[in-house]
Amino acid sequence: MTKENSQKITADLFLKDIRDNNLKKRINVSLAINLDEVLADYELDEIDEYPIDIDDKGIMIGFGAETIKVPPRIEYIDLNIKNNPNVINYLEKKIDINQDFSNLNSIKKQLAPYSHIRVFHKISDLKTIKQIVFEYLNLRYELIITENSELLRIRLSKHENESDINMRPIYAFG
Repeated sequence: MTKENSQKITADLFLKDIRDNNLKKRINVSLAINLDEVLADYELDEIDEYPIDIDDKGIMIGFGAETIKVPPRIEYIDLNIKNNPNVINYLEKKIDINQDFSNLNSIKKQLAPYSHIRVFHKISDLKTIKQIVFEYLNLRYELIITENSELLRIRLSKHENESDINMRPIYAFG
């Protein structure tokens, strides 16, 4: 991310027509990509089959396909924190990626100002934190935690009460 790229990932990047030139410019600046190049090999009615992994950036974008009722749109963005820790700079909400994600009190203290905080534990070991979800500035943040209590990835989507976006599978990066 360069100094010119001061725009962060915000809720207005999601669920809007990606053919809109103003939105394309925002996406290009916020993610330091060229959306037209990223989508060059895809049909807009088929881009929802698998998320698109942006090579060497640590970014994966999950799209919603163009249908009769809705335009093609970004549904979620995954950031590969473990292998590309610098992608944390794309976020409006700074998260301490080096914190101890096994310490529930520490996590709650850091996330206290945010809403809809939920902590999910591993079913076979209720002391092991598997995922943390919260809302900030109309974005849903899903923090995926490894077995070693390290932050693996962050999934961002627009916060909505009625959505199936949070039910999308997690795909491995490149």
